[in-house]
Amino acid sequence: MKILLINPNSDELVTNSMKLLAASYIEEGISIDCIDIPDAPKFIGSYYDHFLISKGLVNIIKENNDRYDGFIIGCHGDPNLELLKEITVKPLVGIGEVSMKVATLLGDSFSVIMASSDLIPNKKVMINNYGLDRYFNSVRVANVENEKKINEELVEACENAVYLDKSEVLVLGCAAFSGKKSIIERTLNVPVVDGVSISIGVLIGIIKAKLSISKVGRYKLKN
Repeated sequence: MKILLINPNSDELVTNSMKLLAASYIEEGISIDCIDIPDAPKFIGSYYDHFLISKGLVNIIKENNDRYDGFIIGCHGDPNLELLKEITVKPLVGIGEVSMKVATLLGDSFSVIMASSDLIPNKKVMINNYGLDRYFNSVRVANVENEKKINEELVEACENAVYLDKSEVLVLGCAAFSGKKSIIERTLNVPVVDGVSISIGVLIGIIKAKLSISKVGRYKLKN
């Protein structure tokens, strides 16, 4: 089984953190490659950024379709996810969709911890489109620009989500938070869903079950 984990931005620190997470899933018969898009924005923060990376993502999927058994889009905004599902039969997941849907299996309400308040409206639209309004509780923000204080801000945002917003599950809503799950769990006794990690696990399960994207309707294969 070969999986390609794609960081749609050009931040090498985020790509490296993804590689570390992926390494824990590698075992006999499973390999996971992790790449980014060098000419992409360093942070995917708008629909225009989604447009800028669309060609790069399409090329990656098309060029690697025969080499891999499944793909992961490693941005919580799930940029161009519908487009990418349309051009491949292989299982392809976005860390936003997977993490928030899995959160509904673990508790009655979830909060998303994001890296920028500017993206809150976009996230709410995503949640509505995925039909998760029933479970969605709140968004909290931890600033990723301050590397020295990121852990402190992340824990504080999660504490507010649990103690003030009364959320039962926390979703790390940015790939830059990859690997921070244990830091939060030391403080709070709630499930913390890391989008990259859970997406790897879910995709492995989908591939083992020999499932693929349906091509009889919405994602009918296009040339």
